[in-house]
Amino acid sequence: MIKLAAIDIDGTLLDDSGNIPENNIKALKKASMEYNVQIVLCTGRGASAFDIAKKLQIPCHLISANGVYVFDDIFSEPIVKNYLKENTKIEILSFLEQNHLDVDYYIVLGFEEDFHMIYKLRESYDTYFS
Repeated sequence: MIKLAAIDIDGTLLDDSGNIPENNIKALKKASMEYNVQIVLCTGRGASAFDIAKKLQIPCHLISANGVYVFDDIFSEPIVKNYLKENTKIEILSFLEQNHLDVDYYIVLGFEEDFHMIYKLRESYDTYFS
């Protein structure tokens, strides 16, 4: 018996246009209401994930910002806040700069700050990956 369905949002729940196909909504409603399957939306998205979860019109849990936040339901504060402390972020950024490591990164500042981010895009790419 299936007790939980963890579903990615982009490329899985949503179609190529960014909409939730009606068949997906029906299937999740049936799983939730008739079979008592716990629905968990999992995503790298921040605040925009809440609007998508609300469109399902079923109880669901949410794991957002690539696991930084876990919500028991979309109307409550997070039950897990797994983000780096400010001093750790500074240490990582300093290490990258001091060692001339050119990587893409973004740092979520926190749920309380509405998912504000610090980001840096690579200036060059290894030709192997191009």
